[in-house]
Amino acid sequence: CGRYVGQAVAAPAGVLSKPSPPWMRARLEACGVRAIGLAVDVTNYVLLDVGQPLHAFDAAKLHEGIVVRKAKAGEILKTLDGIDRTLDPDDLLICDGDRPVALAGVMGGAESGVGPETAALYLESAWFEPSGIRRTARRHGLHSEASHRFERGVDPELPRRALERAVALLGTALTAAEPQEALGKLPPRRSVALRFDRAARLIGDELPEGEARRLLGGLGFVETPKGEGEGIFSVPSWRFDVEEERDLVEEVARLRGYDRIPATLPRHPVPPPREPAWQRPLAAARAAFAAHGFSETINYSFLGPAALAPFGGAPPVALTNPLRAEQSVLRTSLLAGLCENARRNLAHLPQVAGTAPQIRLYESGRTYGWPSPGERTEGPVRERWRLACLATGARHPAGWAQGREPFDFFDLKGVVEAVAEGLNLRGLRFAPSAAPHLHPRAAASILLGDREAGVLGELHPSIAEAFELPRGVFVAELDADLLLGAFRAPRFSGVPRFPAVLRDVALVVPAATSAAEVDAVLRAAAGPLLEAAVLFDVYQGAPLPPGKKSLAFSLRFRAADRTLEDAEVAAAHAALVAAAREKLAADLRA
Repeated sequence: CGRYVGQAVAAPAGVLSKPSPPWMRARLEACGVRAIGLAVDVTNYVLLDVGQPLHAFDAAKLHEGIVVRKAKAGEILKTLDGIDRTLDPDDLLICDGDRPVALAGVMGGAESGVGPETAALYLESAWFEPSGIRRTARRHGLHSEASHRFERGVDPELPRRALERAVALLGTALTAAEPQEALGKLPPRRSVALRFDRAARLIGDELPEGEARRLLGGLGFVETPKGEGEGIFSVPSWRFDVEEERDLVEEVARLRGYDRIPATLPRHPVPPPREPAWQRPLAAARAAFAAHGFSETINYSFLGPAALAPFGGAPPVALTNPLRAEQSVLRTSLLAGLCENARRNLAHLPQVAGTAPQIRLYESGRTYGWPSPGERTEGPVRERWRLACLATGARHPAGWAQGREPFDFFDLKGVVEAVAEGLNLRGLRFAPSAAPHLHPRAAASILLGDREAGVLGELHPSIAEAFELPRGVFVAELDADLLLGAFRAPRFSGVPRFPAVLRDVALVVPAATSAAEVDAVLRAAAGPLLEAAVLFDVYQGAPLPPGKKSLAFSLRFRAADRTLEDAEVAAAHAALVAAAREKLAADLRA
């Protein structure tokens, strides 16, 4: 406590607790402060008026004077909010002799507070060291108007003037004793040297010394001449943000007007920074999402355990000092944030013809977890880079000719394939998934080679309900470290000079055989002449035997250097049919 000023004030019965004047109540309420009574309202008014926190004690409840000291270990103080707080030896106290009556700079004590029967006040106006008040407020979870100001710094010369202002506002129907003041260690008054030629170089414009002196003098900086071209300026007590020469230069530039600084090219060329290796593939992935109508969102990495629980996985990494309970752990999945984004958007968008509004969101970011899955350790946290997206509502925007068909699993699968195509990936395939956060009827693992690159599907109804989302929400989460690491820069070629030859083939295969397996066999058997194989029909039922299905593919053959002859196409077609019979037990559909 660098400065403590106190003053006793007495008034006739009922004066200090009566309502404050209407003009004061109106101003306090306009600032969001509830009017209580004259004594309390005046301290709040002075706080907002000049920035100096004050506190009013009921003088009848004080004994043996005022002492400012540190708390004793285990000491207890009941604050004005009615809570008994166990104090820390680092806490600064205002004491009545040896009994604590206030937590300095934060909140007063309940036993010395002003009430309807108060006839005499002891007004406190002080300067407290900011870092100590900050520690106390955070330690006890108390963030008051006073602590906010003391934490950020208050003018050390202001307490006495603020006290005089408060006594004047209390009116003439009172008796005020002489103010009492005690001094501790105050921050020293700073002086900063300013070289005027240096200021001109930093601003980038001519700066007459007289203009700089005039501008700084108008702000309360008092100059002591040091010599030609230089001055020493005493910093006003209220400008605790000014510490060095460039702070003075900033003040001069601000008052002169930034628009007066001439625009000039740099003297030396500034080479552009080298693009990180991940920047290009990430831009390609973002472009693919944007092309399908998705908007990017950015969420905090901090979530609550309840938001992450539906998505399973290992226990999340807990924060030592979280801002709040809803941000107490590091995220293990991007989907929780996207679901919350969707909930907020849907709450503010109207329903259209009974269909949920169209929502398309994606995010790229880090997830965090312990190195050993399912095992909580104290070791380093493992970071993973993820891409995730969420979609629900109509497949097309309102008014499109295609109508209002809902977005489905295959639409999302197409989006993921578009992202893979944008990254120029080959060999992406899909397999059934048992991910617990997805609906069993529409869930798939995304595979790149033999490695799982993510999952996609319909959000499980129970999770959708927990986030207040409708049915039919589709999500995907991708391993960006794997996908972006496999990115290959695209290679361009000219438009084909020779025509393609089209053929169709319908193969009857066991019902458990996936289209991806058949596609892989066809491409491997046909060789380089097969340019594309596109599945266009799946059929089950009579006249096919039970346990069988028909997969029909459209095949496109082409050679880069010649027009294909029928014999070449027939040979390639026969080879792929033979391979399908051998490896998949397939038959040609009659």
